[in-house]
Amino acid sequence: SLGSREVTTYAGGGINIKCRYEDEYKDKTKSFCKIRTNQLCLNQIQTKQISEWSHDGRFSIHDNRRAGFFSVFIRELITEDTGSYGCGVVVSDELEIYTVVKLNVREDLSYEKSISETVHVGGDL
Repeated sequence: SLGSREVTTYAGGGINIKCRYEDEYKDKTKSFCKIRTNQLCLNQIQTKQISEWSHDGRFSIHDNRRAGFFSVFIRELITEDTGSYGCGVVVSDELEIYTVVKLNVREDLSYEKSISETVHVGGDL
């Protein structure tokens, strides 16, 4: 069953999403994608090499294999980032999504723009 988590954050800030995964997926490529209609999940960023942060636009990803989660950091959030995202692993060329994060990005002029939040998803967190 898909775990799901809803998060509200603010435009201009950043968010760090930690996606837990099962131990059997440790060596697999991890993916963070934006869920579109009809089951399509548009890849935003994927892990490339071990123990390094990879960057793609405003997205960064890092796989902490020892601890069993990967982190996705999205910076300079905009309201258009609102939507559902999938934490997934690539298993024999197929993307398997196991956790969904619903992100609400709001405009708030009084919000401190430099703030970053951390959210834990997946597993029993």
